[in-house]
Amino acid sequence: MRAAGETGEVVVQGPHVMSGYWGRPAETAAALDGGWFRSGDAVRWFSVGRGGR
Repeated sequence: MRAAGETGEVVVQGPHVMSGYWGRPAETAAALDGGWFRSGDAVRWFSVGRGGR
């Protein structure tokens, strides 16, 4: 978790997340970090109640 106003990367983990790219082990290794899928998408954390506005 980051402090309000900081930017980070969206990472997800769980049974609903992909297990890898079909036939592309190098790309899978780059995208999965310790079982976490690194989306490459940026996100900014806002304090509770701000709703990203």
